[in-house]
Amino acid sequence: MNSEEFIQTCSSMGYSSKKLAKKYVEKNQKDTYDMDDIINVHRKSGNFKGNHTCGLSSIPNGKTTAFQNA
Repeated sequence: MNSEEFIQTCSSMGYSSKKLAKKYVEKNQKDTYDMDDIINVHRKSGNFKGNHTCGLSSIPNGKTTAFQNA
Protein backbone atom coordinates (compact mmCIF):
# COMPACT_ATOMS: atom_id res chain seq x y z
CA MET A 1 0.00 0.00 0.00
CA ASN A 2 1.17 3.54 -0.59
CA SER A 3 1.70 6.13 2.14
CA GLU A 4 -1.83 7.57 2.00
CA GLU A 5 -3.40 4.11 2.22
CA PHE A 6 -1.03 3.25 5.07
CA ILE A 7 -1.99 6.34 7.07
CA GLN A 8 -5.70 5.72 6.45
CA THR A 9 -5.42 2.03 7.41
CA CYS A 10 -3.52 2.76 10.62
CA SER A 11 -5.99 5.38 11.77
CA SER A 12 -9.21 3.64 10.70
CA MET A 13 -8.23 0.28 12.21
CA GLY A 14 -7.09 1.89 15.47
CA TYR A 15 -3.40 0.99 15.22
CA SER A 16 -2.30 4.60 15.66
CA SER A 17 -3.37 8.18 15.15
CA LYS A 18 -3.08 9.85 11.76
CA LYS A 19 -0.46 12.18 13.21
CA LEU A 20 1.77 9.33 14.35
CA ALA A 21 1.29 7.41 11.10
CA LYS A 22 2.32 10.51 9.13
CA LYS A 23 5.45 10.86 11.29
CA TYR A 24 6.26 7.21 10.66
CA VAL A 25 5.90 7.72 6.90
CA GLU A 26 8.15 10.78 7.01
CA LYS A 27 10.88 8.91 8.91
CA ASN A 28 10.54 5.66 6.93
CA GLN A 29 9.95 6.73 3.35
CA LYS A 30 9.40 3.88 0.90
CA ASP A 31 7.29 3.02 -2.11
CA THR A 32 5.09 0.44 -0.39
CA TYR A 33 4.18 -0.29 3.21
CA ASP A 34 3.18 -3.70 4.55
CA MET A 35 1.92 -5.37 7.72
CA ASP A 36 5.35 -5.13 9.36
CA ASP A 37 5.14 -1.34 9.10
CA ILE A 38 1.66 -1.37 10.63
CA ILE A 39 2.99 -3.46 13.51
CA ASN A 40 5.93 -1.08 14.00
CA VAL A 41 3.75 2.03 14.05
CA HIS A 42 1.36 0.33 16.47
CA ARG A 43 4.22 -0.52 18.83
CA LYS A 44 5.41 3.08 18.73
CA SER A 45 1.93 4.43 19.35
CA GLY A 46 1.59 2.98 22.84
CA ASN A 47 -1.99 1.86 22.17
CA PHE A 48 -1.48 -1.37 24.06
CA LYS A 49 -4.17 -2.45 26.47
CA GLY A 50 -3.09 -3.83 29.82
CA ASN A 51 0.43 -4.43 30.92
CA HIS A 52 2.86 -6.65 29.08
CA THR A 53 4.41 -8.61 31.91
CA CYS A 54 2.68 -11.86 30.92
CA GLY A 55 0.83 -12.05 34.22
CA LEU A 56 3.93 -11.68 36.40
CA SER A 57 3.73 -9.28 39.29
CA SER A 58 6.35 -8.16 41.75
CA ILE A 59 5.97 -9.09 45.40
CA PRO A 60 7.74 -7.38 48.30
CA ASN A 61 10.68 -9.83 48.55
CA GLY A 62 11.72 -9.09 44.94
CA LYS A 63 10.48 -12.35 43.48
CA THR A 64 7.62 -12.66 41.05
CA THR A 65 4.44 -14.63 41.14
CA ALA A 66 2.79 -16.14 38.09
CA PHE A 67 -0.61 -14.60 38.86
CA GLN A 68 -1.41 -11.07 39.82
CA ASN A 69 -3.47 -10.55 42.94
CA ALA A 70 -5.93 -8.15 41.41
